Amino acid sequence: MKVIAHKLRKNLAIIFAAAVCALVIFFIVKNPGLFQSSILSLGEKAFMNQQKRDAAYKTNKGPFEIFVAEKYKTTITSFEWIIYFDADKVQLETGNLTGQGQFTVKQTTKDSLLVTIKISDKIDTNSEIIGIPFSWEAKDIVLGESKIKTRKGRAQVTVGNLNNFVEHTK
Repeated sequence: MKVIAHKLRKNLAIIFAAAVCALVIFFIVKNPGLFQSSILSLGEKAFMNQQKRDAAYKTNKGPFEIFVAEKYKTTITSFEWIIYFDADKVQLETGNLTGQGQFTVKQTTKDSLLVTIKISDKIDTNSEIIGIPFSWEAKDIVLGESKIKTRKGRAQVTVGNLNNFVEHTK
């Protein structure tokens, strides 16, 4: 009788472990964005430099991502910008922000957000400074007025769109 009870417990444990593994795999497959990190390619970085952009954004294949130029790698202390979007065609998921600092998000109007990020250390300019997941139409999101605060003071930022670069190089 003990042998049968032991085998039954062992089989139930195997079935339970298999069910947990299946749920984990299902969750990972349904949420691939949890394990993605965007990187700025060498071509995109060169395009930013060529266009003399302090910041750039892209929206294709993932979240709305903002990148900062190499010259701000060690001097940036905060970055503030407004994101404009068509509220009828885009929904930003501000609860799922990813990035390299401490974020503050304020809804300024129905179709714009004011986002501030505070940086305590140097940033990785090859990775996005912030990523905001969104749903629906990527073409209806634009990065607007931006300001960078550095150790030397405040500066207005020139902004570019990397979607055009990605589309032309496919």
